[in-house]
Amino acid sequence: MQALPIEAHAAVGIMLIVGLGLWLFGGKIIKPMFGIAGLVLGGLVGMIALPAFGVESVGGAPSALIGMAIGGVIGFVMTLMMLKIAIVFAAGLGFAAVGFLGGTVYLSYNPLPDDNPPAFVIDDSERAHDGRLLFENPYTGEKMTLGQLTETLHEADSFLSGSKGTALEAEDSLNAEGEHGVLSQEHLRAIAVRCEAIVREGFDMAKSHWNALSQRERLVVVSSTFGSLALGLLVGFMMPKKATAFITALAGSAIWLTAGALLIEAFLPGMRGLTDQPSVVWAGVWAFMFLVGLVVQLAGLGKATPAKKRRKKKAEAEADEGEDEEDDDEG
Repeated sequence: MQALPIEAHAAVGIMLIVGLGLWLFGGKIIKPMFGIAGLVLGGLVGMIALPAFGVESVGGAPSALIGMAIGGVIGFVMTLMMLKIAIVFAAGLGFAAVGFLGGTVYLSYNPLPDDNPPAFVIDDSERAHDGRLLFENPYTGEKMTLGQLTETLHEADSFLSGSKGTALEAEDSLNAEGEHGVLSQEHLRAIAVRCEAIVREGFDMAKSHWNALSQRERLVVVSSTFGSLALGLLVGFMMPKKATAFITALAGSAIWLTAGALLIEAFLPGMRGLTDQPSVVWAGVWAFMFLVGLVVQLAGLGKATPAKKRRKKKAEAEADEGEDEEDDDEG
């Protein structure tokens, strides 16, 4: 996480807040979130679409404004209509994640090696002596590991930030706006290089773990994943409300746990031992937090609100009046 720039830290902080909201209140806020997302996206499409077709005004009003209003309404309605479908597929993906995790945890205690050794996998990636990937420094062209790349790019960022002020003060430097643009481009380039390196190293780790599995172990992981996927689709279709609580509690707990661990590693390196735990421990923590969020949400979903209580009393009163009229007719 220290390899990421400060902008990424801010994004992780937002992830933490969103994850906590989904974890505890996902069943209540998922529908408004979908509606707002549809409203915004539809408005953006509508705002661009009408001017793109050459319509400058509608009834004296700017076409972009009219398009934004129409697109927002259409996007709002469409997202709410697609919400149930999204819940079904999200439930499938959530169950699949649980199935995948369950399969890997099972194999960690019950390995299933093949009789024949796994096939040799050709790897033409450039690696250091410890097996880690090597990345090219965009400034020097030198090959280095992710940690070394992070350190050098941090130094380059500091140098560019410091040179910004001197460039503005020096008489023979470029003009202020041009120099600022160059520095901004270099900063964005450094961010892109670091993010790409982190993604590539994460993918390489996942590929290495998969290649280390035997054929029977791969079969267990694939079967548990796709079997759970089918079960999740069925649950999402038959019980959408409970499935929504399940999905949001599962995803929310995973999001805020991941974000919290990343922030601890970035800002509290002395507590890194707290996050450096085996996968089995993290699976247990995730399962516990998921159950806590699920219980909180289901308790909230089952609790009668004042509006529901009023509707229930009204229905009971109407039923009593109907029974009294029947008694009068029989008399």
